[in-house]
Amino acid sequence: MIRRLTEFDLPGRLGVPKLVAEAGLALVLVAAAMALRSALEVVSPGILPFALSFPAVLAATMLAGRRAGLMALVLGGLGPWYFFVEPRFSFAAEHPSAMVNVLIYALSAGLIVLVGDAYRGSALRFAGESATQLREREALLAALRESQARLDLATSAGEVGGVGLADRHRRNDLFARGPRHFRLHARQADNARDGARPDPSRRRRLDPGAVGTRPRPGGTR
Repeated sequence: MIRRLTEFDLPGRLGVPKLVAEAGLALVLVAAAMALRSALEVVSPGILPFALSFPAVLAATMLAGRRAGLMALVLGGLGPWYFFVEPRFSFAAEHPSAMVNVLIYALSAGLIVLVGDAYRGSALRFAGESATQLREREALLAALRESQARLDLATSAGEVGGVGLADRHRRNDLFARGPRHFRLHARQADNARDGARPDPSRRRRLDPGAVGTRPRPGGTR
């Protein structure tokens, strides 16, 4: 919720100069806080004069930045001091404690402005970085989709032509090493034929008829 408030561009939404939007926002918030303070005083008298000025300062800082927060700080201090601090409708202080209350309010509200503006700046930087990363991611996805479409188109074109990429590479490789490949197969075929021819000496040793007619040493059988 707070992050959405910090990302809200009030001057851009209203279409007015930034200073006018910041001053108007501070005035509206402080006036609403003072009206609520007056209504609560009817129900429960004795409410602190600056009690509702702190939320107005914080809201102005979150919505429009440090300058709007400082404007709300000044208006939120002068308005309740004039209308709610005794003597009313005057900036005179009846008791010294009234000035102490004003000083405490100014310091506390100033701290709220500093912290709120720092948080708002961090939220705006984070939102800007997120938007940049989102645009980069969308561009990357678009490039991937385009590459996939080109790959699908190239694949379909190869299939329509009748020759796939793998078949084309295999045919080119066969033509490149054709002569050596065929000579190697021819040599292997010759070796296979030579190994399949019968050996005459081996056949003579295994023939039973040839064993009985073999001449003995000395010329007699």
